[in-house]
Amino acid sequence: MSTKWIFFDFDGVITLDKSGSFTTCAYLSKFIPNKTFDEILSIYRTWH
Repeated sequence: MSTKWIFFDFDGVITLDKSGSFTTCAYLSKFIPNKTFDEILSIYRTWH
């Protein structure tokens, strides 16, 4: 049997992490040097 369809979840993040929010916040923390990962995660979870 061959694969004919591939479905993408465009509102999520493809990751091996338990949650896409960890991947998103880790990425953001590289570009926001004055905030820690935990601070960014806390802010992100307020709105997500």
